[in-house]
Amino acid sequence: MRLTCSAITILFLLTLQISFAQLPFSPLDTNFITNTIIVPPSPLKYDILFTGNTDYVFINEGTDSALAKQNMEFTAEQS
Repeated sequence: MRLTCSAITILFLLTLQISFAQLPFSPLDTNFITNTIIVPPSPLKYDILFTGNTDYVFINEGTDSALAKQNMEFTAEQS
């Protein structure tokens, strides 16, 4: 009997704690007007390797070539 009451009490407390975890976040203040967005500098350095649909790249171990794909022309490394 005592083990059952303890288990029910623990289950109730866990359920209560989980229900409080689902409370909504407080709303952010969006009442501002600005024309400037400040973005911190990136820690990455990049170089343009080729331009998509303009430059040719070698494929198949260098035996063939094809037009470069868009959005794949950058190499980046962390500085």
